[in-house]
Amino acid sequence: MVGAETLLMQFSEALDPVFALNSAHYAVNGQVPSLVTVFEAYPDVVLLSFPRAQLDVWRVHGRVQLSHGPLPLEGNNTGALPAQELTLEAPVIAASALRIQEVMPNPREHHPLPLSEYVEVYNTSSSWLYLEEIVLASSRRETSAPAILVAPESHYLLVPRARLADFDGFGPRLGLTNWPTFLVGGDAVRLYAGGIMVDELVYPGTIWRDADAVGSGRSIELVDLSYPCASFENIRLSEDPRGGTPGEANSVAQLGAMETLPFQLEHWELIGAQEVLLRFNQWPDEATGTPQLAGNAELLPWERGEEPFTLRIQLPQPVLPGMPKRLLLESLVSCSGTPLADAYHSLELFLPEEIAVGDVLISELMFDPEAGCPPFIELKNTSNKFLDLAGLGLATASSSGERGNTRLLVEQFFLFSPGGLLVFTPDAEGLCRCHPDAQPAAVLEAVLPSFSRSGDVYM
Repeated sequence: MVGAETLLMQFSEALDPVFALNSAHYAVNGQVPSLVTVFEAYPDVVLLSFPRAQLDVWRVHGRVQLSHGPLPLEGNNTGALPAQELTLEAPVIAASALRIQEVMPNPREHHPLPLSEYVEVYNTSSSWLYLEEIVLASSRRETSAPAILVAPESHYLLVPRARLADFDGFGPRLGLTNWPTFLVGGDAVRLYAGGIMVDELVYPGTIWRDADAVGSGRSIELVDLSYPCASFENIRLSEDPRGGTPGEANSVAQLGAMETLPFQLEHWELIGAQEVLLRFNQWPDEATGTPQLAGNAELLPWERGEEPFTLRIQLPQPVLPGMPKRLLLESLVSCSGTPLADAYHSLELFLPEEIAVGDVLISELMFDPEAGCPPFIELKNTSNKFLDLAGLGLATASSSGERGNTRLLVEQFFLFSPGGLLVFTPDAEGLCRCHPDAQPAAVLEAVLPSFSRSGDVYM
């Protein structure tokens, strides 16, 4: 059984597709199927459809007898084969049985692959997978298909219908109308069956780290098929010289590579005074673990945010200036079952106050570093307030005091502690190497304006 109403039969040879479609050739306990389906990609396979209620009765009552009449194979006209006795078992699709293992969102003409987007899925199980009511979705659009059938431990391609012929020779495939184009600047690729999400692959625009990578036309491949959680750390650009590996093993494949991937909090911010946004390096398990406030037994409900790996938590009371709240996250685990790393078990929520003139000072500037060391600028919070540095920029000033070219140092919410120091440099690793006493947590990478050795004003 591969579906609630479906039996799959696989023969040792390819069947004549015309004769194979005749439902009179098959019977289960003497009852012929209501529909027979054949597949161009799998010429040795047929699907037999029966009323669900009838299959449920047969499954509960144990073994059934499957028989079929003459089924001409290619070049071999057989007679009726012996009846088979079998036990029907309800199909169970294991978690992560079907994985999205490759996405091509940015094809280019200079590669020999078809000039087309594609999504490749892989059946990691040892059973046939028959998925009905298929939906392939991006963050903006979706398209659907009645069903797909994927052989055990095999690849299957989803491609735009208009480009289906271009993928001849790349293995089993299905052409979809209204293809949901995937964004180069980052997107989520999701596959649904029967209204339930089967798998997702999320990639950021930063996966193309430079202009050459953006124009390279390389696909995005999954590294560790055995790891069940979506994570930016489990994807890489294809290393195959053709730009991708449709219908083949991924060029970056490495089973078990993510086994030791920790579950970490990467960013948090207060939205207003009563909502907290958390961003992790992978999705938390929605069925396990709930945040709490220290000293309060009430569990805080949460929901997924719009951005990948983010949660939104509504606090029962607002955070007030100078009166922080401590958020407890120690019960959270990732979707793979990994507990949240100890360093992120609790979080002090401070409400930032408005920055006033003199609250942040330029305390040090390195414009002429030693060879091999990067320039930097150091800032100090001279106030007794927690400050949000989102939107903080560094600019040069003309002799008349007019502001010149500005470089944005901090794009998103960043809490600057009272009396704290922060260092901005284009090379954080290089700075820590040249200055061993520097605290890595206080060193942030940013594009700085050109520093003049002849003297300049920075603001």
